[in-house]
Amino acid sequence: MSEFSDCYYLVDAPSDDAIALAKKIRRYTLIFPKTGRYVPFLVDGAWNAGQCIDVVIENNPGILLHYSYATDYGLWLNIYERSNKSCTIDIQRRSPSENDWHRILSELERLNLIGASQVPELQTIFEDVSKESIVDLSNIRNRLGEILGVMFLKWFGCADLSIQTQKNLAQRFPDATFVLKSLRGKADKEIEPVPNEWCPYPGLPAFMYLPVPDGQVDETLLERHVCHWQKT
Repeated sequence: MSEFSDCYYLVDAPSDDAIALAKKIRRYTLIFPKTGRYVPFLVDGAWNAGQCIDVVIENNPGILLHYSYATDYGLWLNIYERSNKSCTIDIQRRSPSENDWHRILSELERLNLIGASQVPELQTIFEDVSKESIVDLSNIRNRLGEILGVMFLKWFGCADLSIQTQKNLAQRFPDATFVLKSLRGKADKEIEPVPNEWCPYPGLPAFMYLPVPDGQVDETLLERHVCHWQKT
């Protein structure tokens, strides 16, 4: 059986930052206890194993790692500084891994994710995965984790939030925090427009339920409009 795992990690941030992020993006989220410098968390809405969820990156409050792992394919580590991608480590299982190692080392040092003493071991990993042979991904994952000081999640990922019940997850991860449990499985689903004071008829396109603009900004109408759509 092949393993597919992924996880987000906020760096040098309190768990409250992950909770705030989940509430801001309105996604069902599972947050693990902080370990070392990292707050691991999973976000509902990744329908493909290892998929990076755009809304998480767009609202990232600091330094964020997104890790994904597939036994038969590879290991990927995307590093973001707020909404900007800093660098990517892409380790392929069956072919030489092509990475901009100079940029990766530079960015990891700039973001204080590694120190000078860890550079030689990271360079050894780069050399190992650049050879034309089958890579021992599990070994590389463990070595990368030791260098970065992060415990990479195994045999679990964001896609599992839509598959497993909150009860089962709570039994498996009793110390985890669940945010917006009522939104489980609802990520990226379009809100169904309902009849309102501007359009009392059901089944019409969404724009029919918005107030008709008259060229002037009516603050009261705008506030009512915003409140209506927040509630629905």
